[in-house]
Amino acid sequence: NILKNKYRCLWPCTIATILAVATVLVVLHQHTTSTTYIGVSTEKAVQQERILRPASSVQRREELTGIEENKPPPKLLPDDLIYHYVKHINLIPIVNEEYNLIFFTVAKAAASQWTRFLMRLEGLDTWCKKADKEFKLHDRDSNGLKYLHHYPINVAQEMLTSPKWTRAIFVRNPKPRILSCFLDKSVKHGNHFEKNECGAFARDRLPNKKFVTDQAKLDGCIDNHKSFDYFLYNFTTNPQSHENVHVRSCLSFMSKKWWPYMNYIGTEEDGALTSEAA
Repeated sequence: NILKNKYRCLWPCTIATILAVATVLVVLHQHTTSTTYIGVSTEKAVQQERILRPASSVQRREELTGIEENKPPPKLLPDDLIYHYVKHINLIPIVNEEYNLIFFTVAKAAASQWTRFLMRLEGLDTWCKKADKEFKLHDRDSNGLKYLHHYPINVAQEMLTSPKWTRAIFVRNPKPRILSCFLDKSVKHGNHFEKNECGAFARDRLPNKKFVTDQAKLDGCIDNHKSFDYFLYNFTTNPQSHENVHVRSCLSFMSKKWWPYMNYIGTEEDGALTSEAA
């Protein structure tokens, strides 16, 4: 029975972790001081991008990944998004010291699968445990992983700028990403959405900085949140929703100053190229 339960636990996570293992090996073994995109060199990636994407996309990619010569690296500040701990906003990257890896997870871009893989890499038995009230996968205080804010700011500064460290992030096309968010949070977990997200959506801040609930907005959200049009219009334009990691853009997961220091950028959409590189 023990073995049966063990393999029952392993099987649902095996397929996801096989892909994660292959990809992370590419990330670690093809690491260079220049930015790597989808597992290949920047120059080759740009050539592939000219085929796969419009020229403007290539130019934008080069803007994000180019580090200006003779310019000092940006300074990590205590209130930086990737260092400042906020309980309900998970933007701080995971650190694996054995492989000198800093991994930036992005909600709705396989964040849960990557977190589980990194837990398994650390040898944590809970890597395949089902998330419930007792075990919260993304709880940085209890999942057993090390995060950037666990290190002194001067040490974290060195980790973010040193060529000895791999800084990896996987992003996702915004259209399927927001659709995934809607289907998961608003439809599949509709009851939780009504209780938490609709309540936050309906809260208005008064001039005295106190909050009051707009009952009409609350009722409208409860009645219509399973409508994609309603969700798209109201939750992507609501300033309070921008703090939600599932709604905010991939670009906003860190300050612009840190993007040039990402030396591995992958995407879900280019998974075939990543697998080819592996």
